[in-house]
Amino acid sequence: MRNHCTVAGCHNLVKARGYCPMHYWRSRTARGVADRPTYMDWLKNANDSATPEECVIWPFWTNVDGYGRVKTVGAHRVVCELAHGPAPAGHEAAHICGVRSCVNHHHLRWATPKENSADKAIHGTLLRGVEINTARLTESDVHEIRRLKAAGVPTREITPHFPVNPNQIRRIAARTSWSWLPEQSILTLPLKEATQ
Repeated sequence: MRNHCTVAGCHNLVKARGYCPMHYWRSRTARGVADRPTYMDWLKNANDSATPEECVIWPFWTNVDGYGRVKTVGAHRVVCELAHGPAPAGHEAAHICGVRSCVNHHHLRWATPKENSADKAIHGTLLRGVEINTARLTESDVHEIRRLKAAGVPTREITPHFPVNPNQIRRIAARTSWSWLPEQSILTLPLKEATQ
């Protein structure tokens, strides 16, 4: 015999985690179910007992990048604001631990976007190039653009072959975009010298 939903008064069959489809869906949204603590209750309880040494992992919904969400706001940002006050202008909630789903207030601080990116680079969580879902170029595309520009091919002739605009082609050639990508040794020579 199949189990029934664990919510009092509900006689529907279980879908997952002891809930029927309706209560399971509610448990995954900001409303929650009557016998389950709200996100804010969970955050408060979890952080009251949190120590600086351990990560507190967000058990609810996360976005595709692994960050916990409270409706439309990052759970880590909510915790950072509760623990450290409102964000200074232009600042982001940054993880000291490098664990995106961590909501331990000891592991969060306000940081500028540049500081946050530097933290991500240290932790190995900085998404670059093809790791970004919206990337239009591959690393080989970038090398080819740089090779063509080094050979003196005008931007207007390169642009039709790649799904980016002329300004992006110029930024790639100037290494202000995709600057982290190591240069191939052949690209450092003029085209005539490279082919001899």
